[in-house]
Amino acid sequence: MHLGLYYICSVTIVSAFSVLKSRGFDPALQHVDVTGAHRFIAPAASDLRGPCPAMNAAANHGYIARNGYTTLQESLDASPDIAFFLATLVDVQTGDGNHFSIGGPPDKSLPVVGGLLGQPRGMSNSHNRFEGDASPARGDLYQFGEAYLTKMPIFQGLYDLPGNVAIPTTTSICSANIPLFAVHKESVAQNPYFFRGFISFLLPPGTHAFIARMFANHSADYPDGFLGRDTLKSFYAMSGPDNELVYSPGNERIPENWYRRAADNLYTAPFFDSDLYNIFGKHPELVAFGGNTGTVNSFAGLNIADLTGGAYNAETLLQGNNLACFLFQSVAVAAPDLIRQTGVIADVLSAVNKINSAVAQATGGLGCPQLNRYDYDSSQLSKYPGYTKLTKQGTY
Repeated sequence: MHLGLYYICSVTIVSAFSVLKSRGFDPALQHVDVTGAHRFIAPAASDLRGPCPAMNAAANHGYIARNGYTTLQESLDASPDIAFFLATLVDVQTGDGNHFSIGGPPDKSLPVVGGLLGQPRGMSNSHNRFEGDASPARGDLYQFGEAYLTKMPIFQGLYDLPGNVAIPTTTSICSANIPLFAVHKESVAQNPYFFRGFISFLLPPGTHAFIARMFANHSADYPDGFLGRDTLKSFYAMSGPDNELVYSPGNERIPENWYRRAADNLYTAPFFDSDLYNIFGKHPELVAFGGNTGTVNSFAGLNIADLTGGAYNAETLLQGNNLACFLFQSVAVAAPDLIRQTGVIADVLSAVNKINSAVAQATGGLGCPQLNRYDYDSSQLSKYPGYTKLTKQGTY
């Protein structure tokens, strides 16, 4: 059975401009089994677990390999465009192009493809390549020395906001956007290495949206989803009363009696685009690439018009599907540098072709403008220590 869980890897809600409506509720088709072969089994010490609560939960229930070492095909589910894009990205940026670890580096006994330049680092060491600063639940890498564990004060801010959120409503949209803006401001104010590159610009905001989109439970009363605190606790490995939450890293669970999104209401690229509009339309100051330059509150942005030869600018970025188009296209342009920086995959061209194919699939229905020029050069990022000081091992 497919879970529809992959989307939450980095952990963001329904657009005020395009409210999605389910066409009904089918308990037999939407129920996710957590018994028998898919019962919860706590991970062993040797099992790999990392920053994505959905992937951890999927492994704990045997929907992907329980050891946490999975493949591109195994991780694909539900809507092909977004899922294929994200799965391909994490496969290339954190694995060997065929396998990847949902946690740290895989044990040498696990299979990897031949001809690699180094050991794959896994999702836990994917800073700026998949994971980024200003997560809704995890800390920034430079501040904490790791970015794969949930930080209780950050999670508490997310947990305390709505109490329970019915989806879709514009009230839940506004509530869910608050933590993204607050966490962003806090990171800029506390992390001198804060950085938002071409991938980390796309995924942290996206994962804020994925929380409500993909973790919400569905029922006849709430065919479009209802996100409650108990559901959040289960997916984030939390237990205990509201005022004494206890975090058990790696023990994320799919809740009992949990029903996924309907097959006729999948989270596709156009829906993701509408979420981005809502998020950045409410907080246009978040529409900025760049980062701090070595001190807190020193954010300096890159000029989008200069990057794209005028195809996009700060004013046109929020028109039509331009924002989603620009973000997906930016990932494709930055991919060669990012792959080389990992020092793992030797066949860069093949890996880039995989990402280009995934980007093309994700943007196929968006009507994106053609980029005749994209003046991306990694030297433009030289003033950002959050980019320049990051090692191939994904550490500072």
